[in-house]
Amino acid sequence: MPRLASVTRPVLSVQHQARQFASSAVVRGSAGGEGAHHGEAGDSANTRESFMTPTWRNTAIATTLAIIIYSTFPSPPRIATSPSSDPSYTTSTASALPLFSRVLAQITPEAKTWTERNERHLELTKNAAEDRLLFQEAERPRIHRLRNPGIFESASPNCVTVGDTIDLSNLVVKGDQTLPAQVGSQK
Repeated sequence: MPRLASVTRPVLSVQHQARQFASSAVVRGSAGGEGAHHGEAGDSANTRESFMTPTWRNTAIATTLAIIIYSTFPSPPRIATSPSSDPSYTTSTASALPLFSRVLAQITPEAKTWTERNERHLELTKNAAEDRLLFQEAERPRIHRLRNPGIFESASPNCVTVGDTIDLSNLVVKGDQTLPAQVGSQK
């Protein structure tokens, strides 16, 4: 019997939770007013809508101020303001420019420097693209797999069993051209 009680207990707790959720839904529905509907037509709490809210008022004021301030700013200079856009910038009447623009003009390299850098960068990019194409088209050499690669170990000096070697230290090959030098060095 204790096993039967443990089986029925979770079922009871699930039913209890279902009842609890249903009861809390009723409480939430009745807390809103006269029923579970949240958007009733008779609710007059937030029906006033206009463009005179603080957000719209601040937006209109900020837009008006921005238009007034923009119209009072001086117009941009008629001459080039960057040495990279005009090669004769340093010889022109740059005194008409603002101080900050003149400082930047002294720091910034001339237009031909940028042209040389761009040409060099283009050349390096072309070389890198050619190298990339070369490596992408390259193939690995074919490898011929052997069926029995252990046959190469039969002649290895590490795989020689004891007694299979012959002492060849005093062997003299008669057809060898270095024979007189070896004979003279042995005496």
